[in-house]
Amino acid sequence: MGRVLYWTSVSIAAMGLFWPVLYGNVPALRKIPGDPLVQALIMIVLFGVLAYSTYGEEIEKTRAS
Repeated sequence: MGRVLYWTSVSIAAMGLFWPVLYGNVPALRKIPGDPLVQALIMIVLFGVLAYSTYGEEIEKTRAS
């Protein structure tokens, strides 16, 4: 579970890096209200912290066994 959560959060955080570009080029995304820069920063911080906190979960479980 931790590995799936880690890769998902890393992928969403990486998408956050390019969110302003995607927001400007995809007409369907322009319907989302709000500033794309603020949305990108929230995505990067929120999912980056989640990825950081779940990074070593699998390693610690195997060492304990």
